[in-house]
Amino acid sequence: MSLHYHHQRWLNELQGAAIRRRHRVPLWLTGSAEWRAHWRDELGAVYACSRTLTVDVDRITTGEARRLLGQEFDLAILHGRQPLAPDLLAIVAGTLAGGGVLLLDLKPEQWSGAFDRWLLRQLSRSEEWLALAEGQPLPRLAPAPCSPPPVADQHGCLGEDQRHVVAAVLQVVRGHRRRPLVVTAERGRGKSAALGIAAAILLTEGRQRVLVTAPKRAAVNTLFERVSASLPDASVAKDLIRWQQGEVRYMAPDQLLRQRPPADLLLVDEAASIPAPLLSQLLEQYARVVFCTTTQGYEGTGRGFEVRFRAELSSRTPGWRALTMVAPIRWAEGDPLEQWLYRTLMLDAEPARFDDVSSQSAPDREPLPVECWQGEALLAEPLLLRQLFALLVLAHYQTTPNDLRDLLQAPGMGVHLIRCQGQVAAAMLTLREGPLDPSLATDVWLGQRRPAGHLLPQALIAQSGWLQAANLRYQRVVRIAVHPDLQRCGLGSRLLQSLDDNADGADLLGSSFAASDHLPQFWQHAGYQPVRLGLQRDAASGAHSLLVLKPLNAEASTLVASVAARFWAQLEAQLAGAYRDLEPTLVDTLLAQQPPPTPAANQPDAPLDPQDAMDLVAYVLGGRGFEQAEPVLRSFLRVQLGLSHWRSDEKALLISRILQRHSVADCCAASGLTGRRQLEARLRQLLLPVVRQTALDLLPAVLRQRVGPLLDD
Repeated sequence: MSLHYHHQRWLNELQGAAIRRRHRVPLWLTGSAEWRAHWRDELGAVYACSRTLTVDVDRITTGEARRLLGQEFDLAILHGRQPLAPDLLAIVAGTLAGGGVLLLDLKPEQWSGAFDRWLLRQLSRSEEWLALAEGQPLPRLAPAPCSPPPVADQHGCLGEDQRHVVAAVLQVVRGHRRRPLVVTAERGRGKSAALGIAAAILLTEGRQRVLVTAPKRAAVNTLFERVSASLPDASVAKDLIRWQQGEVRYMAPDQLLRQRPPADLLLVDEAASIPAPLLSQLLEQYARVVFCTTTQGYEGTGRGFEVRFRAELSSRTPGWRALTMVAPIRWAEGDPLEQWLYRTLMLDAEPARFDDVSSQSAPDREPLPVECWQGEALLAEPLLLRQLFALLVLAHYQTTPNDLRDLLQAPGMGVHLIRCQGQVAAAMLTLREGPLDPSLATDVWLGQRRPAGHLLPQALIAQSGWLQAANLRYQRVVRIAVHPDLQRCGLGSRLLQSLDDNADGADLLGSSFAASDHLPQFWQHAGYQPVRLGLQRDAASGAHSLLVLKPLNAEASTLVASVAARFWAQLEAQLAGAYRDLEPTLVDTLLAQQPPPTPAANQPDAPLDPQDAMDLVAYVLGGRGFEQAEPVLRSFLRVQLGLSHWRSDEKALLISRILQRHSVADCCAASGLTGRRQLEARLRQLLLPVVRQTALDLLPAVLRQRVGPLLDD
């Protein structure tokens, strides 16, 4: 019997066993290049008529890898010399169908990082992986009990979980408005297919339009395939399926919010990867909506999404419902690759529990120390590492397996954490950045190079033009996470305070984050100054990124003072340009942090220019049009915003119209007003009491006597 025949028979038995079990088989080759090439050829021959994916880990980009989402293969081969990116491993494994084989043909001799060594150790000590080693006997194959695939019902549902989800989606449309549904599932549970089945049923019931959105079109491939299979006579295009008088249409989230087309139902797939502000707008815009997301893996982390979004759902739509899909469909229970991935990439890690924290033992009542760790040392504390990573996952919805690698082996990464009752309560990740070589800094300033890393100095040089920023050393706060049960106890502030005393020789502390919610105030209270606001909204967060700095010595203080002064001057000029779509609440928050303007005549407690006072009075009394008074209104409002004369919705209208120069139509739409006349009346109503208080005494006596009673009416 030839060696070739022996290998082929073993591979045929392996394939047959995998298909009977409906399990994915992880297979690892270790040996010479010629020997590994032989096994690749043998495996390719066995799977010659199957769907095969071959990935060169040295060449594929993250964007290319993500385009694999929604596809399905029976054989996936990962080969190359570079260390294996955990995101890529999770993505490729997720494309495999039950009965498929994942083949690793790599060169681990070059894996030197802490995570790389962890991954290699998990491979070599695993019971799930079949190792084919040159010169060693073939692994014995265990008996393979049959696991029959689930049988589809009349609609194509495979199993109870899918049937429950389809019924719940239909109820969103048939039942009361404003009762959204949130579906969470681990990979391979058939959530997208369930959405497609429900969409097809709705069209057969006469519904006119089902809208579908997701971060990428590829994420809804399965959904569209399921609709097409359910309606074989439908007209199918890339983003549109028409059947009789109805349609299922895909639109990107930003396009959807720009056009706001009507719909019987909105399906939001992979919602954890859509910026939270966009999800909030979708929830407000559509009365019947289903949010669906994966709870683990690489499309964004569903657990963090669910924790944060649950509060908003409960506040705005109390009748919302949640469903979780548990049973796998694309493979059978007990899939060895799934179990290994969860354990190795910590996809199943759980944060600490603090249910029993009482007011006497709360962390704000006891001095909890801040511990400093290096990533590799965490591998010796597996429970600590799992709690830490789970907390980071919970705090940031874009966390992926690659973040675990960076946590353990990114150069210059520092891990700062606080434990309460022996468990991880809060954590902060920092990176050392700068100084930059003068030649490199000049290339960055000229826009000719943007090397990886060194975010703070590069942003100051490339976007803000401060070449001297290259000479300084930085500690950048990459992320802060506080356990939900222990928030508002000062743990985040305590972490930042500890960095002041342990700056590792840095000249500056800083961070860049999505400017939303309460974050700008949090950083301001810690002594950090805003110095740059991103011109475009970040694709991950849907918000503008805000860069903040805190100087630690005289040289750094001089730079920060100059950068901040220029930032404030440019911000006011750009409010009606690049930042005209900035949320008014954020405008108000930022302007409240600006140092008092000079000269003294412009300070809030200083008198107005008499001519400006006359213009303001003329405007609020209706004798002057908005366009004529706009320059004076803008400078007056800028000074008065910090004195809290108005509610948040009133400030939003004033900021939108006067500082950001939004159109009459936009301001009316946002405020529920019917036209220019109502808008002008509302602006004058809001400004009148403040103008009376600040401007009346500056008018000439004769004029003051005439208009005083009018301002009192």
